[in-house]
Amino acid sequence: MKLNFLLSAVSLAASFGVVALTACGSDSGSSPSDSGSSSEGGKSGYQCDVSRSDNSVHVIESYKGLVNEQFIDVSLDDDGHKKADITKKVTYPEVSLAQRMCAAEKEDASSTQNQSERVDCEGNTVVSYYVERDDLDAYEYQAYQEERCAKMRKAAERGELDKNMADLYL
Repeated sequence: MKLNFLLSAVSLAASFGVVALTACGSDSGSSPSDSGSSSEGGKSGYQCDVSRSDNSVHVIESYKGLVNEQFIDVSLDDDGHKKADITKKVTYPEVSLAQRMCAAEKEDASSTQNQSERVDCEGNTVVSYYVERDDLDAYEYQAYQEERCAKMRKAAERGELDKNMADLYL
């Protein structure tokens, strides 16, 4: 994943050059068809939720008007390797900010080696579509997102996300 929107404070600043949020949650079931989710918020205002159903993971997080939603569908490609079809929808609090982020996303997509990336922009929303080939299953994607969520929640509690949000507007 090149642009892991709303990632950890470090990931977002590194991969996006701005700020990132991620999602969190927990899996309450043990079979592939079970799913679970949880939200975290508290005093930081950072909200996140991760849920899994069969081979799909849904992540939604928000912080101060910025909303990141991801849909990750894991399947097998023609060669029998795992792949993830990922759709990221980021809604920004202001249209001008969305336009800047849209331009950055489109530039990144055009320079990628993987031609499976597409970016659509409308109003204050930027949607990116791409395929990731890394042999992770839905459980592993869920665990990764939950771990990042915990890191983001701690960053929000320390005030680091506020600084990153301010950087978005520079």
